[in-house]
Amino acid sequence: PSTPAGRVLTETAAARAADLQWVEASAGSGLRASNLALARAALVRLGQAGVLSPVRALPLGDTDLPQHVAVGASLPGRLEAFDVEQIDVAPARPARSTRVVLDGAHVGFAVTAAIATLRRDQAQASDPVVLLALASDKDAADIVGRLGSTASSVVCTSLQGDRPAWDPTELARLCARHGLRSEVIADPSHGLARCLELVPAGSWVLVTGSLYLVGAVRRQLLLSGPG
Repeated sequence: PSTPAGRVLTETAAARAADLQWVEASAGSGLRASNLALARAALVRLGQAGVLSPVRALPLGDTDLPQHVAVGASLPGRLEAFDVEQIDVAPARPARSTRVVLDGAHVGFAVTAAIATLRRDQAQASDPVVLLALASDKDAADIVGRLGSTASSVVCTSLQGDRPAWDPTELARLCARHGLRSEVIADPSHGLARCLELVPAGSWVLVTGSLYLVGAVRRQLLLSGPG
């Protein structure tokens, strides 16, 4: 409630005479656990308003979203992982698989939360190589600053089409201010290929900053893989 976003929500709810309930989540609980707590709180509130469970014919409650259902629920482009096979040009070296994670976080706290959650998986415990693009209305300084302590390097790219976006060259300048190694590759497809070249064996790639970027890379991975 004390954050700028929290104050806006509080003021908006008061202006509309709307019910407002805060769901507390511990700092170390992770993004998935926080989302589950929020969803269960919403079910409880619906039950209190008289909405019945179609299965139990009783008011909805937190038991209507069991853990196994929550674990199986996912959204494309949100903490979504692909294992990309890479063939080394050196004939003596075997092919290796690299984890590429897509998350459309586009505000600073969401980027931090996504990386913290992903790092709970041992396969993503190291600092990732990040493919980054941001819409022009995003706080690039905040997002890049947060990546400064979590990314091994950043490939700055652009959004396709005529969507207003940060110039990747400007993103690279911000990276330099925070001591982050970065490169500029305007085409997201080529940017992903470069990330896969840069990532050390056993590490991973994170694609983030924009759902438009994530959507473009996701189509590429589903259709033909990087290249």
